[in-house]
Amino acid sequence: MARKKGRPNLYETIIKPAIESGRLEEMAKDPNLNKRKIAQLLGVSYSVFMQAQKDFPQISDIFQKAKVSQVEELEKAIKKEATGYWITEKKTTKRKDDSGKWVAVVEEYEKWCRPNATTQIFLITNLTHSEGYKGETVYHRDPSMIEMKKAEMELKKEIAELKEW
Repeated sequence: MARKKGRPNLYETIIKPAIESGRLEEMAKDPNLNKRKIAQLLGVSYSVFMQAQKDFPQISDIFQKAKVSQVEELEKAIKKEATGYWITEKKTTKRKDDSGKWVAVVEEYEKWCRPNATTQIFLITNLTHSEGYKGETVYHRDPSMIEMKKAEMELKKEIAELKEW
């Protein structure tokens, strides 16, 4: 079989092996790396990487899955911040022992991190406005905005009725 001449396909030689090994998925999950940096780490130009993403939808799927996992991780962290949590801290102090020498003593203790009220407000207003919310009460950041929105809707209805004439 005759060998093709010309430049090797960068997708087949660089990007596809990175996908198969899981390296691209790991890089996509790293919040410190954007697509430009990922292309640089792979050793291809940004334009080649973006063209490969257009041509091969599995690359877009990898980035979409990474984005979803990052959002889920942030949701867990923000819910933890809103409800409070325990952490273990270490404190190193120097003390003299019985022989008079200075010794470093490491003390471990549990510490309660109090719930954050701002995070609670953020979560309750956003979660009650989500599509899957089935509760009766919907919370708003600014209750006066509810009345303004109702008045705005009535005004829009009146304008729409006048324009129909």
